[in-house]
Amino acid sequence: RLFMAVHTEQRFPIIDILEQTPELPDGCQWATFLRNHDELTLEMVTDVERDFMYRAYAHDPQMRLNLGIRRRLAPLLDGDRRKIELLQALLFSLPGTPVLYYGDELGMGDNVYLGDRDGVRTPMQWSPDRNAGFSTANPQRLFLPVITDSRYHYETVNVATQIDDRTSLLWSTIQLIALRKRHVALGRGDIEFLNPENPHALAFVRTVEGESPFLVVANLSRLAQRVEIDLGRWAGSTAREVFGQNPFGTISDEPWHLTLAPYGFFWFTLDAPAEDAATDAEDGPPQLSGTWPRMITHPTKEVLRAVERFVTRARWFRGHGQRLRAIAIDATVPCGESTALAVVRTTSSNGSVDDYLLPLSQVPLEEVSDERSVIGYGQAGTAIVDSTSAISGVRDLAATIRARGRSRTRHPRLEVTTGPALREALGADPLVTLARREQSNSGAIADDTMIKVIRHIDEGESPEVEIGELLRRARFPHHAELLGWATLERGSTKGAPGRSTAIIATRLFAHDDDAWSRALDEVGRFLERLPATPPPPTPRWFELLPFENGDDGPAEELLGSHRLEAYDLGARTAELHCTLAAANGDLGREPWGELSRKALAQEFRTQVRHAVRELQRFRRGVDGELAERVGAVCEAEATLLTVLAALRDHPLDGARLRVHGDLHLGQVLVSGTDQIFIDFEGEPLRTIGERRIKRTPLVDVAGMVRSYDYAAQTGARIHAERGLSDPNLAAWTDWWGTETARHYLAGYLGNPGVAALLPSRPEMLSLLFECCLINKAAYEVRYEIEHRPDWVTIPLRALERFTAATAPHDG
Repeated sequence: RLFMAVHTEQRFPIIDILEQTPELPDGCQWATFLRNHDELTLEMVTDVERDFMYRAYAHDPQMRLNLGIRRRLAPLLDGDRRKIELLQALLFSLPGTPVLYYGDELGMGDNVYLGDRDGVRTPMQWSPDRNAGFSTANPQRLFLPVITDSRYHYETVNVATQIDDRTSLLWSTIQLIALRKRHVALGRGDIEFLNPENPHALAFVRTVEGESPFLVVANLSRLAQRVEIDLGRWAGSTAREVFGQNPFGTISDEPWHLTLAPYGFFWFTLDAPAEDAATDAEDGPPQLSGTWPRMITHPTKEVLRAVERFVTRARWFRGHGQRLRAIAIDATVPCGESTALAVVRTTSSNGSVDDYLLPLSQVPLEEVSDERSVIGYGQAGTAIVDSTSAISGVRDLAATIRARGRSRTRHPRLEVTTGPALREALGADPLVTLARREQSNSGAIADDTMIKVIRHIDEGESPEVEIGELLRRARFPHHAELLGWATLERGSTKGAPGRSTAIIATRLFAHDDDAWSRALDEVGRFLERLPATPPPPTPRWFELLPFENGDDGPAEELLGSHRLEAYDLGARTAELHCTLAAANGDLGREPWGELSRKALAQEFRTQVRHAVRELQRFRRGVDGELAERVGAVCEAEATLLTVLAALRDHPLDGARLRVHGDLHLGQVLVSGTDQIFIDFEGEPLRTIGERRIKRTPLVDVAGMVRSYDYAAQTGARIHAERGLSDPNLAAWTDWWGTETARHYLAGYLGNPGVAALLPSRPEMLSLLFECCLINKAAYEVRYEIEHRPDWVTIPLRALERFTAATAPHDG
């Protein structure tokens, strides 16, 4: 009846047969399929219907067998991708348990000239290789030949080709399967057919308790159709398209209008109004059924929902602001009896597919220190938690990184590389200290080793491994020594194994605090003893280069010893850059060329354009003074782009090299007078390929200068929240940030080696520094909007100061 409906372009055959389908006992379903290993059986249809099907789908007598049609799905539908996807969508959304016949997910062809039913039983087409990858035997020894018909030839229609193409029929089928698994209503829900006046449109609603109603609308015609559907009983609900999670408006008592492309279809959820919608935002972690580790190796829907709840609330999740279209545990690697590394794959409403590493451990309830780390509660008084938040989980990860070699799992595989100093720093039964705050990656301390789990999985070796090895060989003393790392090897969409850095172990030096905490303390003390007068005139931090080191003046008294700490940190940064610049081979420094300079300017321009687009979107959710400030920065976009254009149009000397990439006060540990750089991962929103690009060392310098401004503004916010106010607070806050940055720059430029890395002309040095600061502030705007919207005013204020004071450069 599905094939009849598509050929007649009428919904009647489908509704009519479903009305006649016998009811089954509770807990039972019909197995439904479009095609299977036999002929398309026509034994139970009327003579008229059989004649119709022969004329429509089996014009050649060779295509007929017994009382049926021996053809595969794709040839039955003339290879029309739209028809195939439409019928698959109906198969997966109508009642029953759908069954796919091998090869139909690819659009495989058939051979009607083979005997009996063998025409639809040809070898599976895995690859374009010999015998379609089905067998290495002599082709003449195959029981049945592979398909060589030009339209369905195995060299074109095969798994290897389509798995590499996200627009292929295979990926379309994978998406339908994932969405059906996600929505219980499609598997177990009741069905109610709606009756739009347009007979070419099939519309029905699947409902199950605890889920939003699921609406399916399909166009059975070869022509575009307009349809009006009565959805009055769901008035007030929002129709949300399932594939893209985009809202299609609010349902009202009036007929709902929809336009359908030829053979097009829509899946919608009818979400209840916000004030009535159920939410688990305040609910605790759910109770999970199943035993460890099967619950993560074969996750049920309740487990996937629990994982989704945890992942989407984590700071390291990149899809904030997007709805998830799908989530799955793509692979697992055991790390001891009660811990495993799970690769969680998410598909967001904007189409982006991201993989995250989620280490999971089953621990006793008494080991749970923070419910926010719990994914769900298991059997016999246990909880499933993020391993980095549990002492036993961290010990399992430590044992994994300590055991040099490869895991025994076949796919995926974890390969551990360790240095000679690892066992000295990490014992067999380590003392564990859990992390105090959540960051883009997650870590914990085991003995003298920081164990860091890379959350977002990008294919390729982490920059921290590359630069860590470089600094170790160069004997650079002011960095956390790289002790070992674990590489996750799994299948790639390109066919070759994909290798990604999963865990990194570095030596943790005894330290008092990080530089960020030290700076916040200094700001707090400074603001408590503010002078009653305004601050003295001082250059703004984006005008500090070219640098002139004048008299400290009031800085010596007001900043105290912290100015010396900033100076030392600048000197350490210069040493770091000189060490990186001295590297050999691909990691070494390179001169600026016209293309690399223009690429840098374009990168900065793109960052600003994206930041302004994000601010425009952010503005719609705020009002009052903040909305006006955001609007003013958006309107001044051209001013910022003018500065970046000057960088594009003028020659640039100095050098480009591998840099830290995400240098700020939080990436520096302080121990007495020593300062140690950590986390050479680069900016977390960038891909590994982008982080490997060689850049001007001023990128790191600008990051640190912006970090001092962040510390100053954060300290001022804390000061104001304590009820302390001062008419000169903003001016003195700016003064602290600028003066501290000035001392940092003095230490940096005091190293003669950096002169060869920077532009020799003062005006180009000033321009490049300003462009780096603008780029960093734009990046911060995007990061804060996605992760910490309450903090967006800090980089916003930086852009305000740029747009208010920036003038075109002469170059």
